[in-house]
Amino acid sequence: KKLNYENSSVEKISNYLSERKVICMFRGRSESGPRALGHRSIMCIPDTNNGRDYLNFKIKKREWYRPYAPIVLDKYVNEILDDYILNSPYMTTSAYIKKNWRKKLDAVNHIDNSTRPQILKKEHDPFLYNLIESIYTKTGIPVLLNTSFNKQEPIVETPDNALNTFRKFNIDFLVLNDFIIKK
Repeated sequence: KKLNYENSSVEKISNYLSERKVICMFRGRSESGPRALGHRSIMCIPDTNNGRDYLNFKIKKREWYRPYAPIVLDKYVNEILDDYILNSPYMTTSAYIKKNWRKKLDAVNHIDNSTRPQILKKEHDPFLYNLIESIYTKTGIPVLLNTSFNKQEPIVETPDNALNTFRKFNIDFLVLNDFIIKK
């Protein structure tokens, strides 16, 4: 399938996400550690039909019960989560989703209403922060589902890895540094 591209911007990416599209993200330097933190990720708004089941069965090809994690903006976390650690930038702690947010965050809500958030401060990643802020303006949801950009393989590391893995997915958009690649 032929790929097209356009210049990337927070506004364009947030428009696609706000339309409940799933995107692959390959931006900047690779992160290290046990989780994808926004630079090598598959992302969507967690209220979408393209949430947990879609990602597990159609995209990642993994078990139905495998959970996903949210990126939550720090200034909204108190409204959304209970029993959280504010300084949690790496998805290594847990929290509970407040009742009035469970439906909006269905795809990152575990069976016991817990979740494993990445609580994002602007100084951690200004681009990602501005992206989620733009999504919040359009949808009222200051959260993105985030999972590693891979398919039964190590997380993508190079632009070639990203393009090859993207081609395997039923996902139409790849943010590749300063470009949006579209199928």
